[in-house]
Amino acid sequence: MSSDSGSSVSGGQLVAEALLEKNVEYIFTLSGGHITPIYQFLENSGITLFDTRHEQAAAFMAEAWGKMTRTPGVAMVTAGPGFTNCLTGIASSFFSNTPLVLIAGCVGLDNKERLDLQDMPQEAVISPMVKKTLVCHKPERVWEYVDMAFRTAAAGRPGPVYLEFPVDVLNARVDRSAARTPDTMPDSRTADR
Repeated sequence: MSSDSGSSVSGGQLVAEALLEKNVEYIFTLSGGHITPIYQFLENSGITLFDTRHEQAAAFMAEAWGKMTRTPGVAMVTAGPGFTNCLTGIASSFFSNTPLVLIAGCVGLDNKERLDLQDMPQEAVISPMVKKTLVCHKPERVWEYVDMAFRTAAAGRPGPVYLEFPVDVLNARVDRSAARTPDTMPDSRTADR
């Protein structure tokens, strides 16, 4: 993964790079179309993908990782039924105070609430069982959202955080210099509150 300034990158590539920056070793997942733009950049990244047979297994494996390491486990699922299949594991993580980041894809922003394939109000469904829900609407802000998800999952009383990326945000291309990266983001410990 290149970090050349001035080059064009996709939102999916920025997600993969942000996960590497967070020292993620493993992602527990079941592949699906809405998250494919992330997968293509994880293939040779050094992050191990555990492609499970069911999304519930991915969530419970991420929870187990979080319990063992006390760092956020990462589960990644596609939209609609992929998302709903992991909810029991996310609820378990919430009630056991286990740090976890659930990354989910969803339909594109222009197709929300238009009965698009696998469209549903995922944020509303999961909000009672997570510390925070985050939905990234701009590829320039991917790093910020990933950073916020990991910090929130591990801070105070640990628990799961939901991080949603619409597929059009993952596919969108942006000039790397426009993307907020650790070099350009304010330090959360020193930023004005």
